[in-house]
Amino acid sequence: MRSETVEHGELSVTVSEATALMGMRRQLLREGAFEADKQDAQKRTPTYPDEAQQIMRLIVYPDYVACMTASVGLPDPVTFEAFCELPDAFLTRWGIAVYQLNPHWLDLPVDPKKV
Repeated sequence: MRSETVEHGELSVTVSEATALMGMRRQLLREGAFEADKQDAQKRTPTYPDEAQQIMRLIVYPDYVACMTASVGLPDPVTFEAFCELPDAFLTRWGIAVYQLNPHWLDLPVDPKKV
């Protein structure tokens, strides 16, 4: 499996090509971006009213954390709150590594009936 380590000052993270288990963890982390609607138990609503936080919780955090195999200077586990406080420059480089190793995570879902 290919992997890459990204460093930023005292912080570093190693990410790898996703295994099936990492892909499932990614999906489970995405579930945390929604919660049961307080007025209708059949509906789910965004966990965060702030759009930037919601996008970070739904896409960025799950993608970056799910394929992480090692880190230095980060809490274990990396909570969403701690993740949001990391330097933007570090997250940008981390994301480049994530998507270079897992470009399929950028694909939009396709309806197989229309292909």
